[in-house]
Amino acid sequence: ALTDLIVNGALDRHPGLRIGWFEGGIAWIPPALQAATHLAASYRHMYNYELKHDPQYYWDAHMSASFMLDPLGLAMIDKIGMDKVYWSSDYPHNESTFGYSEKSLAAVVEAVGPQNAARICSENIKGFLGI
Repeated sequence: ALTDLIVNGALDRHPGLRIGWFEGGIAWIPPALQAATHLAASYRHMYNYELKHDPQYYWDAHMSASFMLDPLGLAMIDKIGMDKVYWSSDYPHNESTFGYSEKSLAAVVEAVGPQNAARICSENIKGFLGI
């Protein structure tokens, strides 16, 4: 889906479009961007649209994602972008962090430090939502 959004030109036609990938974690993002870069280069002659930018640009300009507990994703935060991710608890759903939210939040602080954790756990989503 990420590659499709990039190579079909939708993000160039709609430069203000923001896409939030929620409930899927963040560890998938670097490999997906790597694959999108490969596919965009390999199949560029087959697309009806010539990309104006590389896939990383489209991620940085248009997309972000949430996670609940994702140590692998946090280890790759430099590839994803500190401002492109949001911590969530998904309460009251069964698959939420209910009962271990403090440990989940502590893992974010441990991975990125307190100031960046505050961005991930609060400020980033406010920016995405425009509040």
